[in-house]
Amino acid sequence: IGHSGRTVVNGNVYQKRGGSEFHNYPFQPFCPLPLPENCGTYDCPERGLQDLLASLKAGDFLYNQYYDSWGIAAKAKGSNDGKSFTPKLNSNGDWVDSFTNGGAARVFDTMQPYYSTNLAGMFRQPLCYDVRFDNDRNGDPDLGSPNNQCPGGGPGKSKSSDPILSGYEHCEAQGNVLVIQEYNNACPDDTGSGGYITVAFKDPVDITSVAMIDIDDGTVNKVKFIYASGDPKTVNTQMTGENGLWKKSFDEKNVKAVEAYYPGSGSLSGLNYIPRVCEPFPNPPPPPTPTMSPTTSPAPTGCADPMAATLTDTTGTALPQGSNPIIVKGTGKNDESVLFDVVQDISGSK
Repeated sequence: IGHSGRTVVNGNVYQKRGGSEFHNYPFQPFCPLPLPENCGTYDCPERGLQDLLASLKAGDFLYNQYYDSWGIAAKAKGSNDGKSFTPKLNSNGDWVDSFTNGGAARVFDTMQPYYSTNLAGMFRQPLCYDVRFDNDRNGDPDLGSPNNQCPGGGPGKSKSSDPILSGYEHCEAQGNVLVIQEYNNACPDDTGSGGYITVAFKDPVDITSVAMIDIDDGTVNKVKFIYASGDPKTVNTQMTGENGLWKKSFDEKNVKAVEAYYPGSGSLSGLNYIPRVCEPFPNPPPPPTPTMSPTTSPAPTGCADPMAATLTDTTGTALPQGSNPIIVKGTGKNDESVLFDVVQDISGSK
């Protein structure tokens, strides 16, 4: 099989002949390995903002804290009427309002959208319990999912005066979504005054779909794609009626950020994308050839050597032929820092 670093077994491997060995050890070449010429989208599975949101819980704030680990950051900005809460973390680790320039978006659980004793216990949002009230004002039923008219029911509700429009019904749970928080309350809720939610990517991606729940304020929402070149493209959404789900497929290439505009209430319930890692590296150099003696190997021509890597074994000594494989270790450090003003730089202040 060799030591290409790409050996993947999908199933079982059987060793039925003597004289062969299997080894599993870290492989860290100086440079990215060249990709096969037939590399296609199957090497780049579709991902979604929902993957990150599923690891969070209702009431959490999402800003830039996962930019390095997930490659995604979010920013929310209200309409500056004092009805939204878009905080940033201060030096004490507290979320402090930053409504002028915008800050974090909030995680809203569509399966537990509000608190009421008239609601089944599994659908009640404990953060929205308030001894002073016991009605649908504690949270937001029009962001619930599935809709209560679906087979099996659900926590989502729409008023008879503003029903879900045909084609925008949803009977599949949408999980956690992002909202512009209304006021500095414990209960997650979307502001009725509108604003922007921007999602920025550490590396450009290809956008495949965008989804929103509850486009019902008389004016269509807008979705702006900001490409790596800096050029924007704006697309209008469709009215869904209260608690309706709008979802549209796209094929937008090399996108650095997506900005959703809300004239009133609403949420960003889906954003699917494909990473662009499948594109071949230009003139990829071959990986270095390991030796049995611990030496410092220079980076191949045309490839930076950020890790100042050293070829050693696990003890730093040379091994006789036939011993355990050599391991590539890094002795340097990548000091590159990521400053999350990327959304501000890309989309500007509103």
